[in-house]
Amino acid sequence: MLGPDDIVLCAGTLIHASLREAVAAASASGYSALSVWPEDIEGARAEGLSDSDIRALFEDNGLQIAELDPLLSWLHSGSLGKGAIDDSAPRLGRDESEFFALADTFGGSLINCAHPFPGDVDLDEAAEAFAGLCDRAREHGTRCAIEFLPWTGIPDVTTAAEIVRRAGRTNGGIMFDTWHHFRGANDDEALRQVPGEFIHGVQVNSAPSAPSGEPMIESMHERLLPDEGDIDVANLIRILDSIGSRAAIGIEVFSNTLNALPANQTAQLCIEATRRVVTRART
Repeated sequence: MLGPDDIVLCAGTLIHASLREAVAAASASGYSALSVWPEDIEGARAEGLSDSDIRALFEDNGLQIAELDPLLSWLHSGSLGKGAIDDSAPRLGRDESEFFALADTFGGSLINCAHPFPGDVDLDEAAEAFAGLCDRAREHGTRCAIEFLPWTGIPDVTTAAEIVRRAGRTNGGIMFDTWHHFRGANDDEALRQVPGEFIHGVQVNSAPSAPSGEPMIESMHERLLPDEGDIDVANLIRILDSIGSRAAIGIEVFSNTLNALPANQTAQLCIEATRRVVTRART
């Protein structure tokens, strides 16, 4: 089981790398695990890797699959709205059964669940949907986490925590992303009110104080390393520690700048930056 001293290389950080390249980069840089998108597995299969080959790839490199990401269809469908990324649309059609099949075949202790649509969300409806998803996920030995997104009907950690509370499932929790927190409510006191056991995953990254434009565009292309921007990532890690979070620390930096670098270099830059902020937080 991964814990708060483990660092996870998130799939979005190496968005153009193959699964084989991502695993090699993570192993060389000292990560404990990777997050995986379904298309990463599909790409590996298209390259000729069998499922046994893929399992061996992780095992031989001493890596786990931390999260399967992102399940977008768990609540209800809709329009992504202004600022949508064209390549997000295909992910909307992925059903939970695909994620359960991946968990059964490759492991992955957490399914990351985002609600990508604008507009109000009925909290009781969301809690009922999330509880049902958690119950079905339990049959496959996995947990579920809600990742709040500031441009949507689940915009902040308070809303996500209330859905988790109403759902009442021990295998249901929150994915806490520092960018989404900062560009959303940016309420550190609200984070302090969340039970630590609700935090099932953490994704660190940074941003300048002023947004550059459409939030989804910035989120998917212009994030910064966790020790570069104006987010006090070390303080957020201190808060997570203080509430009793035992989640691993993932590094998720969607960045056109990093995309231009070799996968190994990106992975190394990211883990070094993450280690610096974790050390600052815990010293």
